[in-house]
Amino acid sequence: MANRPIVELESKSYSFSLGLVHRVFLNNTDEVKQITEDNSYQMIELKALDSTMQTVQRKLPARPLLRGINDSITRGDLVLYTIIKDKVYYIGPLNTKNNPNNSSANFYGKKLEGRDTSDLSLINSDGYGSDYPYAKNTKVQKFKNDILDFFGEDEYDLSKLSDLTLEGRHGNSIRIGSRGIFPNLTIDNNSSGTSENINFGSTISMMSNGSISQNFGLNENTFRLSVDPIPRDGDAVNPFSLNAGNDEILEIVKELGSTDQYYYPSRILIKFKNEEIQNVITDTIGSSTFNNGTSKVNLQLTAIEPKNLTSTINLSAFAVSQSWHEGTGRYNNLPTSSNGASWKYQDNSITKTEWTTSSFGTGGGTGSISSSFITQGGGVWYTGSNYYATQQFLAGDDLNTNFDVTNIVQKHSASICAGQSYPTGILNNGFIIKKPDSVESNVSHSFGELSYFSVDTHTIYPPKLIFKWDDSSHTYQSSAKQNGELSVSLYGNKKEYNQNDIAKFRIHVRDKYPTREFSTTSNYLNVGYFTTSSFYSIRDAHTEEEIIPFDTSFTKMSADNEGMYFKIYMKGLQPERYYRLLFKHINNDGTVVYDNDYHFKVVR
Repeated sequence: MANRPIVELESKSYSFSLGLVHRVFLNNTDEVKQITEDNSYQMIELKALDSTMQTVQRKLPARPLLRGINDSITRGDLVLYTIIKDKVYYIGPLNTKNNPNNSSANFYGKKLEGRDTSDLSLINSDGYGSDYPYAKNTKVQKFKNDILDFFGEDEYDLSKLSDLTLEGRHGNSIRIGSRGIFPNLTIDNNSSGTSENINFGSTISMMSNGSISQNFGLNENTFRLSVDPIPRDGDAVNPFSLNAGNDEILEIVKELGSTDQYYYPSRILIKFKNEEIQNVITDTIGSSTFNNGTSKVNLQLTAIEPKNLTSTINLSAFAVSQSWHEGTGRYNNLPTSSNGASWKYQDNSITKTEWTTSSFGTGGGTGSISSSFITQGGGVWYTGSNYYATQQFLAGDDLNTNFDVTNIVQKHSASICAGQSYPTGILNNGFIIKKPDSVESNVSHSFGELSYFSVDTHTIYPPKLIFKWDDSSHTYQSSAKQNGELSVSLYGNKKEYNQNDIAKFRIHVRDKYPTREFSTTSNYLNVGYFTTSSFYSIRDAHTEEEIIPFDTSFTKMSADNEGMYFKIYMKGLQPERYYRLLFKHINNDGTVVYDNDYHFKVVR
């Protein structure tokens, strides 16, 4: 055998440095003056940062480090880069905020742009482009499944394992994981929640253990209560005992039965937790303020996909008079489930506790419709004065509900605020939402379909109880700006707030063109005041939906010796989203709305 020389390979270590993405090149038609090679797509131009992350050293064209795997990247992201054989390679973006949509540099300031100021007007405060599509997405989470994770709580905490996940910026993901030793693979697109949802967007899943419902379904206290007269193949359950407590969409419909020509109605049951209501009333608002006749409570549901509606729609929300169990069934389950409340039963088909539909107690009560062919039931509710709220919608109206349920919540004293100075009331068994009796009992015609998001669609639109009260205090009316152009700015904004924070925002108000005068201090620093007719509003920064609209009673600004201010209770906002603040001022010159693009984020 001939001797073979040993070739000593060059050995070298490579270090990574921090860079800020300045431009992204998506294809070979993008103009790239700094890159001379033919293949520029999927490359970036980064700004190399010094060790203090405060100044820009130089701009570098860089290509992905790995040959066939490239993460989504945009201007303003942080990356790590290295130089190998005179070529710059990057990996990233860095997970600065543990959020798949937004991983911007957490120290970004426009001073990082150096002398390149030509495009600063097109740049957001976090370094992203002005039209970057922000979205509400959290990293996909993995929650304990009481059915499929069969070991105990202590063992679960010590033995749990995370899944391999690939996540896009806008609610799409691939999960390669398991429940215990049983593997699963899930591809999810357009989810807006904390985990994959088979009823929102599109989902493909391959599982080796458990049903679809067992792997994906959890619900709490919201569902459709339906007669559901349509028989199903292999369905041995009485249709009047069908439970749909795990449905993601809440519906008020009349469905045509398969064996006759009669239309059968459905209703919505919904309940909010006692402890959460009590926390708002006693710890946030205060019992005296809540009871003084000026506070309001609204029940809000967000509508989706209405179908075949009549021109005028009337809905009512009643206080439910008997307890009920939501169950874990779904409307489309085969076989059907009867382990919770249904048209006939308030609990399940085993104990068979039927809704009591005769008149009774304070305010009276009912729970059925005038029909000889529909089983008695459908929930039970109080019918007396102040035990219900109504709302009418006309053609073309927004179908979101906004029931004034103040009187009902005040009467829920027995189960919520016992011992407080509240009227003698009723147990909190939630609300039932339905069409008028006269409409439901017309069995010859459908009234169309109203659909609403439930809490388990994992959207930003869960059912809400909105508490409103006036916490404003204005002791500087005499100093208010009654006319003239004003300059308004927000200060003290931390930009990011915990879900449990109560944030105080301050507004600096001054004359836009102050009168020139000789003084030892700048009159630009003088404290100015709006009139008492000044208000704030909150919008979702992505959807532009009014989360808290301007309200002449409940969004008033306050004033003290430091200027104007207002408080926001972050617990009332959806976490992991960005919000925008607007201000409105009314004086002798008219009404002016100030929108200076002030943003903040609520985090868990």
